Amino acid sequence: MATGSKSKVQITLSLLFLNIMFFSVVNAGDAEKDISEYGAYYEYIINDRAVSGWGFTEIGKVKIMVINPRGDDYSYISLSENKYDKLKSVEILAYDKEGKEILKKNKKDMTKYCGFGEYAGYKDICYYTFDVDVPGYPYTIEYEYKKESSSLFSLRGGIYFQHKIPVNHFKYSVSIPGNGFISYKTYGLELEPIAGRDPSGTFAYIWEKRDIPAYDDLDYIPAGYGPGGRVAISPNRFKLEKYEFSGTDWRSIGQWYYELSWDKYSFSSSPSAKQIDSNRKEIIKNIYEEITRDIRYVLISIGIGGWQPHEAASVEKNAYGDCKDMSTLLISRLREVGIEAYPALVLTRNKGVTDVDFPNFGFNHVITVAIVGNDTLWMDPTCRLCPFGELPYQDEGINALVATNNGGELWRTSVSLAEKNTTTRMMRINIEKDLTATIITNISIVGAYARYLRGNILRYDADETRRFINNMFPGAEKRFRVKSYEFKNLEDISKPLEIIIKARTAKKLDKIGKKIYCPSLIFGQLSGFEKVDMEDREYPINLFYPDMEKDSIIITWDKVFDLESISTPPSDNVSFSFGGYRLNSESGDSLVAVNFEKSCEAYMIKIDEFTDYAFYIDKLKNIYKQYVKLKLK
Repeated sequence: MATGSKSKVQITLSLLFLNIMFFSVVNAGDAEKDISEYGAYYEYIINDRAVSGWGFTEIGKVKIMVINPRGDDYSYISLSENKYDKLKSVEILAYDKEGKEILKKNKKDMTKYCGFGEYAGYKDICYYTFDVDVPGYPYTIEYEYKKESSSLFSLRGGIYFQHKIPVNHFKYSVSIPGNGFISYKTYGLELEPIAGRDPSGTFAYIWEKRDIPAYDDLDYIPAGYGPGGRVAISPNRFKLEKYEFSGTDWRSIGQWYYELSWDKYSFSSSPSAKQIDSNRKEIIKNIYEEITRDIRYVLISIGIGGWQPHEAASVEKNAYGDCKDMSTLLISRLREVGIEAYPALVLTRNKGVTDVDFPNFGFNHVITVAIVGNDTLWMDPTCRLCPFGELPYQDEGINALVATNNGGELWRTSVSLAEKNTTTRMMRINIEKDLTATIITNISIVGAYARYLRGNILRYDADETRRFINNMFPGAEKRFRVKSYEFKNLEDISKPLEIIIKARTAKKLDKIGKKIYCPSLIFGQLSGFEKVDMEDREYPINLFYPDMEKDSIIITWDKVFDLESISTPPSDNVSFSFGGYRLNSESGDSLVAVNFEKSCEAYMIKIDEFTDYAFYIDKLKNIYKQYVKLKLK
């Protein structure tokens, strides 16, 4: 039987298989009051899946009304297939504003794309696309497709019923001969299924809803927390090639992956002489660094290869592999020297959240965990720019299904501390005779931002690098002129990334009366998530990862200036559970020193923290507006 907090009502054959009466355009009338802002709406989304044996047939029907140019994005149709899911047919119709049929196409008229990039041969997903071109507005697009899936594994995932544009009618059904062997859960808007058995013994679930509003497309919503109602499905039994699965819990899911991959490892069952009491963490570090250096990461997804790793020996010989392959090799090498290690299936932070109460196959990545005493050491060998002991932020602080020989166990990956993701800026600002300011900045960066910059700067051309450096300054070239810049440790991930910049203000500093105004925090500017409108917001704010900024500024001036007094920003500090800042400054006869430290201790701002966060942002705005004031005699 299905699991979840859903009521089940026995239904008759006639209700199970009633003919679909498409939603009347009259009912879309209310939606049309605001429809122009969306540009389109779905008249209906119908998806019916009928199980037969170890496979199923899927029939999808979609009707889209495009009202104005904003809705043209929805005139692009894209359907996929792979080894197990074959796209059998597609029928596309389009009607102009008078309701006249002006286009009729099928699968053979669509453009087919298979594979991606340099390693296209290692990915077997193909896409069939068609861009409907209809002159004038409004216009209508209808398409229907049929897929045949050879494995019930493809039932996993489910379907979204809420989108960025309104949906007038949604229906999703799954019919299964015999017992209803799926688990399901609904997220977002409430949607209770109708479930029951017909006289032939077919068990069916039907999710149906009308007048579904569009969701707000807000910025900085953490994946998995955002809008978009969906029905999640997980099959309780399936066969993927020769590998059969039956279960409803995390233990059985982990056991299935363990059995799928156990014979791909290469290690002896008895300890070797190399396993004795050495510095085990140093051994792990050396093996991890060797694999991230020597094995190239590629995306491999052909048939069962989307889940089953290749043999560790072949990965090492070929010097490339996907996440499963690289973890398999890393685990093999660790076990060879007597270190306990396992693969961990994860849904990365940027793709969603693993719901611990809904066991399913919703993973998109495999990493490695090693056990040393009471410590767990998490490693992602696909991250070539991650020093040992660091994970990409997408892997941090998430639920991981560790596949042990006793089955799957949910563990939590390590979290990052703000000080591990620190940008330190040491600045010297000198006010020249002409009231421009020269700036020498030494920037040291470690952690997630350093990885991001290394990954981009190494592939930038000269113009892209110059623009990047200019954009580090608020106002870019309108306010500053970069004279020179230098990178250090760009390819040495064991050391902080360093950037040395020499610049000059594009204009003179403000002078009002006898006072010269010099910004106290040259690099002070709000980030994107600090500008989010929190009024009526119903979702957390994504901060991506904890981080820290440290600014130490020394301000000097030309001897030509005869000063009567110096005014500096007052000391201030704010602290909340999600982070805070600390500012202090002091002055002498010939210089001013300003120190500012800002930390973010969380991956997101929770809704109940919005009031404190708004206060924090207002304080930051004022801090960034403060000046060092030099009063002339």
